[in-house]
Amino acid sequence: EGDAEDPHDVWADRVHPEDLPRIMDLIRRQHTGELQRVYMEYRERHRDGHYMWISSLGSPIEWFPNGTPKRIIGTDTDITERKTNEDQMVRLSRRLELALEVSRIGLFEANLDTGELFWDGQVREIYGIEDDKTIGPTFWEEQLHPDDSAMARHRVARAVESRSSYISEFRIIRRSDNQVRIVRTQGRWYRDSVGT
Repeated sequence: EGDAEDPHDVWADRVHPEDLPRIMDLIRRQHTGELQRVYMEYRERHRDGHYMWISSLGSPIEWFPNGTPKRIIGTDTDITERKTNEDQMVRLSRRLELALEVSRIGLFEANLDTGELFWDGQVREIYGIEDDKTIGPTFWEEQLHPDDSAMARHRVARAVESRSSYISEFRIIRRSDNQVRIVRTQGRWYRDSVGT
């Protein structure tokens, strides 16, 4: 009688070496009864040699008298496309962060439905506002130089009304130190995937 190959060992040989310790710990904890439900994402080598991402969810359905699982059922789902998209988004975000840091360009966003404003660190620096300070709905207008205020507000309002983009250059008077600064801004109206 030869020793039959353990299917669990064969599967473990296909799990990416960086993921294996974490996955085996979760499985061990489920087999001892410590975890009732296990959800894990890991890379598994396909038969042609490339790695694919798996989402696995398992729960016991039958137990031994000592409380440890006797039978566990679960599902495995190929999530490679989702993980690839997430990785691409992270890479693009890192590139954007680097480009913004090097160019000293700031990003802003205004939700026209809720009035919620987002100014990144660079825009806050331009306007002389601390990172933890809340920006009120009229803060931008209050910073505008009186001679440029009407023009700057009109360009933004026209872009919102026509659902288009704008480029504007105007002066601000920073309330933090009364410095006059020239700001060049470019904005674009858009509606996100949830309709806001």
